[in-house]
Amino acid sequence: MKWFDMELSILEVRFAFVCATFIGVEVRRHSPLVPTAMLSSRILSVGYDRELMRLRGLLIRQTLGVEVCAAFDFGSALERARGDEQIDAVLLCYTVPAEHQALIIEAARARHGQVPALSIYPAMCHRRIAGTPVSNNPEQLLEALKGALRLRISAA
Repeated sequence: MKWFDMELSILEVRFAFVCATFIGVEVRRHSPLVPTAMLSSRILSVGYDRELMRLRGLLIRQTLGVEVCAAFDFGSALERARGDEQIDAVLLCYTVPAEHQALIIEAARARHGQVPALSIYPAMCHRRIAGTPVSNNPEQLLEALKGALRLRISAA
């Protein structure tokens, strides 16, 4: 890794903290509100907007302490969903069409059991989604992810 790659990563993390602080989300890794079992969880996060996905992934990683595996296109999302890496939840961005969402959820559940699938919808969205609807609001999104991971952990 080159020095400028590391610098960019540090800037991205700082930007995620600034964004989280601005919207009022408390960012603490290994928060007492996050069960220890959840810290080894892995989320498959799928979206077609790389910058949005990168920031959302940083926020989730830093707040919940879980691993976020991102897929930026339909092919790589299916590959990860069908892969051997553990998946504890699927998070689908509103940039992913409902037809793609349904196929990704189906592939993940065929390989990893009844993983929770959350579909983010932006404000004023009236389009069809495949997973459990969750708001684009960061606080509500983080709470929904915590709830989905708790259910997954208790079912295991």
